[in-house]
Amino acid sequence: MGFENENSELQTNYERLSSVNKVEGGTEEEQKKVSDNLDEEFLTEKLYKNEEREKTPEEKEIINAVITELNDFLSKYDAKPLNLKDTHIHILDKSKMSEKSIDYFEKYCQTSSGYYQQENQDVIVLGWKIISPLELARVISHELIHFLSFNSVVIDKKNKDGFTLHRVGLAVQPQHEEIQPSGPKYFNEINEAVTEELVKRFYDRLKNIPLLTEEYEDLIKTREKYSVPDLAAISMEEVDTPDGIVYKANIKKYAYPKLRKNLNAFIKDIYEKRQNDFDSEEEIFEIFVKAAMTGDVKELATLVDSTLGSGTFKKIAQPND
Repeated sequence: MGFENENSELQTNYERLSSVNKVEGGTEEEQKKVSDNLDEEFLTEKLYKNEEREKTPEEKEIINAVITELNDFLSKYDAKPLNLKDTHIHILDKSKMSEKSIDYFEKYCQTSSGYYQQENQDVIVLGWKIISPLELARVISHELIHFLSFNSVVIDKKNKDGFTLHRVGLAVQPQHEEIQPSGPKYFNEINEAVTEELVKRFYDRLKNIPLLTEEYEDLIKTREKYSVPDLAAISMEEVDTPDGIVYKANIKKYAYPKLRKNLNAFIKDIYEKRQNDFDSEEEIFEIFVKAAMTGDVKELATLVDSTLGSGTFKKIAQPND
């Protein structure tokens, strides 16, 4: 039996046809052309340069179940649902790839096993880095949160697509500046931290997916037994040694630990100064999330500057070296 969700009515209530909420710059005609092209790109099922492997029926079921759950989960943060399908996820096979292509994705996925491509309206997963079905769910959850967050592009006639990235969630890329492997120039570190903290909050829903229930329950037991709260996936690998077969544990933790620690410390600082205004740190975190999902950062900027001093919001936009 496949996965079913009581919130499946979301599948017929989509408010956008691609991840991009807004096209900026240029003329109205240019904006419409770019918007239409992005919609068409989203709707086009494609094979990624013959480097993609075919998904198993189980992987397809997991991906589609994560999409259903995630659309519902993010709705409480005012994210607009999107008609995502398993065909928007491409799992790359290392054996089919050139060294140049492998190097490219290793470069752009230094801290993760996946990559959201705004211009192609899809998600790339480095299949050789995935250790278990639960890890696949975590990786695609992170990238799909980027997909479902507020996205905007700006008209750029010099680019072959006619546009360049401007916003993904909280992350902002200045016009006419090249995007570095580390991501957009401003707020990218905070954006990644917010995204993975959302994955942590979403993770409990993965136990509702039948194909993940057993692995999820085993994970919780392992977390508690060894006091590793950030453990996100674990698998056992047989290793043939001169002394016989031994078992090696492969583990994956939630991504961006340093960035998430910084974010949580920042939120704690705000809360300690504003306890009369908020019941919990989670209320402040939700303001960060809603800014990422809607693109409206006014409430967040006002909160930060009024609490920690004028100019603080612009200051935290800068990456930490």
